[in-house]
Amino acid sequence: MDAGVLSPKKLPPLDAPRPAGFDDELHLEPSWPTWRDEVRRWLHSFRWTAAHRRLAAQPLFAACSRAEIRTIAHWGDEIGVEVGRVVFRENAIGHSLVVVLAGQLELTHRGHRLATLGPGSHVGEIAILGFGPQPATVTALTPCRLFVLGRRHVRSLALDSPGVRLGLFPGLDRGEVVRHVRRLQVEGLEAWRRTHPVKRRVTTRLDQSVLTRCERQPTPGRRLSSSLPEMPARPMRSLERPVRIAVIATAVALFGALFMWHLPVLLVTPAHAIDVATEVSVEGAATQPVHGHYILMSASLDEPTIADWIWARLRGETTLALAPDQGAADRAAKAAFADSEASAVQAAASSNGIDPASLHVDFRGHELGGPSAALIYAIALADLLDPADLASGRTIAATGSLDREGRVQPVGFLAEKVAVARAAGATLLLVPLGQDPGDIGIKVIEVATVSDAIAALRAS
Repeated sequence: MDAGVLSPKKLPPLDAPRPAGFDDELHLEPSWPTWRDEVRRWLHSFRWTAAHRRLAAQPLFAACSRAEIRTIAHWGDEIGVEVGRVVFRENAIGHSLVVVLAGQLELTHRGHRLATLGPGSHVGEIAILGFGPQPATVTALTPCRLFVLGRRHVRSLALDSPGVRLGLFPGLDRGEVVRHVRRLQVEGLEAWRRTHPVKRRVTTRLDQSVLTRCERQPTPGRRLSSSLPEMPARPMRSLERPVRIAVIATAVALFGALFMWHLPVLLVTPAHAIDVATEVSVEGAATQPVHGHYILMSASLDEPTIADWIWARLRGETTLALAPDQGAADRAAKAAFADSEASAVQAAASSNGIDPASLHVDFRGHELGGPSAALIYAIALADLLDPADLASGRTIAATGSLDREGRVQPVGFLAEKVAVARAAGATLLLVPLGQDPGDIGIKVIEVATVSDAIAALRAS
């Protein structure tokens, strides 16, 4: 069925208020993601996105291959930093390497200004590779956008990634880099001794009799006396190993059932949005370009495992009983989707005074089922055939089935479809009469016919 789409994660504004007692020093240690976040990031890592292009444009990563850039993007994070925020503090432990994507950072040592770092600069690798303290305090002079890599990843990339190694140590081969890093570690140890001197421990001379007793060794063949009675060794029971094996086998079986056995139910979740304005072509009549987006909303029906079902129930998601003949139910749903396309053509042609038989309409194929796509297909076709601009640059979502007279009929899974509309950035949602979802942050219009929907687009 349809796969879900993760909406982009929004970063907090740079001028967001900070709670009382908040530490001015920037904490760059990443939080532990869930397994779902890791799966989504792993799938997203195969795409070459704007984030990859930004990293490839940095001088530090200019020599990296696409595979290296994808790995770096997966390991690191982009963050926003406000003015005056301390990124690194002098004589502290090095946790991260920072690449400046936008803005300016100031480097100071003992209160004296050393340098200003702009876009394309990086800082933090010396303390990480040399295991030494931070040589300078780094503060944001302007609002900054930074790319952050943790110390574990920096150490791995510096030795194993040719592109990153060339960016950090230009002109050095791998052997020279290893020797250079060893020198940095010696210097880092000396820096720790200078900044955090170790106090000598004052020891007292022990009594010679105590040393004699502590150093006394047992005579061969003679046991040392002890004030505690000797405990006999407990013989191993013959049933302990079978019991352990049975416990482990039971735990493995329960784990397998929890995450591998599918229940005879269907889990309803929001699927992805489809812009049908770019997927419909018409022959047999004059058409006009569409200036906007028409969003088809869909819901995904999947058979969950026991673990997925428990998680869905805790989150209040919708579940359905599996049909006795699910194969027949799937075929009927696909037939209803095909009928919805035919109903949309007839309704759109009638609204523009065109004979439906004179039109040849091609729809891009999708693995979808159900009749609820008829309304969005009808208004998208009407916009193609109508000389007027119905979309007017908007993102319009709609759901509803159509009967032979063009009346809009109720649909199911409206809550899941509303979530898809919000994720797609829709500004207008058309729903069947009597199915207003309430306050969802989107303008909602209830319609009874396709003509009502077209009139609402003209008036809004």
